[in-house]
Amino acid sequence: MIDRFCLFHCAYARVPASVIIEDGGWSLIRLPFLGGIAEHSELGPILLDAPYGHEGPSNLGNLMGAVMQKAGLVFEERWSVIPRLEALGLRPADVAHILMTHLHYDHTGAMKTLAHARFHMSRREWEAATEGPEWQASVRGYLRSDYSSLQNCVEMHDDIPHLADSERGLDLFEDGSVEMFFLPGHTPGHCGYRIHLTDGTTVFFVGDAAYTVEQIQGEQGFGLLPKTVASSSGGVEVTRRALQRHFDEHPDDIPICSHELSLGARCIDEGPIIYGD
Repeated sequence: MIDRFCLFHCAYARVPASVIIEDGGWSLIRLPFLGGIAEHSELGPILLDAPYGHEGPSNLGNLMGAVMQKAGLVFEERWSVIPRLEALGLRPADVAHILMTHLHYDHTGAMKTLAHARFHMSRREWEAATEGPEWQASVRGYLRSDYSSLQNCVEMHDDIPHLADSERGLDLFEDGSVEMFFLPGHTPGHCGYRIHLTDGTTVFFVGDAAYTVEQIQGEQGFGLLPKTVASSSGGVEVTRRALQRHFDEHPDDIPICSHELSLGARCIDEGPIIYGD
C-alpha cells in the first residue's frame, strides 16, 4: 500500500490571473507545475507525472525554453524530479512506475531521465500525442522528443472507467492502492489517479482536469489557458461535473490539480507537502 505521498513543484510561472481564472484580472499570480511521489511499501516510489527534468524548460529547445523563462517561468535544477526523489531519501533507479495524467510538455520533461520505468497512461492519450505531423502535435501542447523513443516503456491502458460513469476506477496494481480514472476534455486521453494511503488518507490527483479546486466546485470559471488548450470544452464540463459530484460524495478525499494555486503557493514558499507521514 501507499505509506506516504509527497507533492512538490518543479517550476512556476508568473502569469495574469485571467490566464487561469475567468474574469481573474491582470494581477500576476504564480502558476505552479506540480508533481507527486507515492511511496508504495512493495513497489517502491511511484511518480505522478514527470514534469521538468534537470534541463527545465529547455526541453522545448534552447530558444523556446529561453522565451518561457523571459515570459516569467522560474525554474531551479534542485526543484526537478531527480533531486526531489533524492531529497526524500529515494533512489531514482528504484522508480518502477510513473502514472501519467497526460502528455503535454510540462508533464513530460523528465521522462527520458527515467526511461527504466513503466509509464502508465491511457491508450487514447498516447494515440493523441503521436498521431499526425509533429508540428500539429506541438500546437496541441505535445513535445514528442520527450517520449518518442520510449514506446517500449509505455503501458497503455484500455477500458479505464470514466468518473462520470463509475465510482470505482481501474485497480492499477490490483491491491487497492491506486485507482485510475478516465477524465478526458483537457486532452482526449487525460486520466486521474485516486491514491489510498495506509493511514486512511485518500489523495485524488486530477492533473489538468481543472486548475483549481474552486473550478471543480463551479465557483470559478476556466481562464484563457485552460479554455484554449482543451481538446473538448464539452468533455471538460462533463469531467468537471463528475469531479464535483465525487468530492461532494467523498468530502474527505484531497483534490490535487497539477497547477493548483493554493497548494502550489505552499510548495513554493514552504517546500514539498507530505501526506501520510
